[in-house]
Amino acid sequence: MFAIIRKRHIIAAAAVVLVLAMLPLGMKGFRAGAVQASAQTNPNWGLSFQKEGETPVGNASSDYLAQYNAYYVGDSSEKKIYLTFDAGYEAGYTASILDTLKKHNVKAAFFVVGNYLET
Repeated sequence: MFAIIRKRHIIAAAAVVLVLAMLPLGMKGFRAGAVQASAQTNPNWGLSFQKEGETPVGNASSDYLAQYNAYYVGDSSEKKIYLTFDAGYEAGYTASILDTLKKHNVKAAFFVVGNYLET
């Protein structure tokens, strides 16, 4: 028994293949647009280090950050520094850093970056 393929079936199959081939391209543009839209809706992030040795300037006001119980500057009259580390791009130094901090009784905050979680 032979199947008869009509011209309209070939055209329909070609259209389906074309749509499936273009789907990844459309998703890439959708994701980039979502990231850009997210950044535009909340511009209050980041710090500007305008002069060495001076307090950085935040893009968000203290009042804005307070609603999230977040701060980027403490009492500037106190001589304190806050050590923070991004754990994930550390090239194997985390254990040594932790040992040094412990040896000198120094507190620090570690932020785990996405790459570290995915590997």
